[in-house]
Amino acid sequence: MENEKALKKRVNIIKQGLKKVANVKVNFESLRKAKIHALLSCGDQKTADIIESAQKIGWASAIRNNKAYCHSIIYQEKTADTPLPWDFLDNRVKKEFLAEEFKRAKQEKKSASCPMIDCNKCNICI
Repeated sequence: MENEKALKKRVNIIKQGLKKVANVKVNFESLRKAKIHALLSCGDQKTADIIESAQKIGWASAIRNNKAYCHSIIYQEKTADTPLPWDFLDNRVKKEFLAEEFKRAKQEKKSASCPMIDCNKCNICI
């Protein structure tokens, strides 16, 4: 996840760019909620303790009390070989395929459409 300053700047650019477009309403999730979602989606076992703590003292305090850990989960860029909490799940899509797709996305390159036939690219058809 990008840092808060950069996200706020990007939100403002989008809002300014669409401000004069008729019949367009733009809503953004709060940064506080986005941070919680990032923590929940990428956190490890320690996140369970933070969830329990948040139940008692609230999310803001729970994150503030575990700032270093939370920032490492939320803001630290992950490499393709970084273990992720859901890696033990078998969704049949090769991690190498997802890593390559991520690399293409960062380069703003389009991916080929799925041919929907047996192939070995992502492993889902097998």
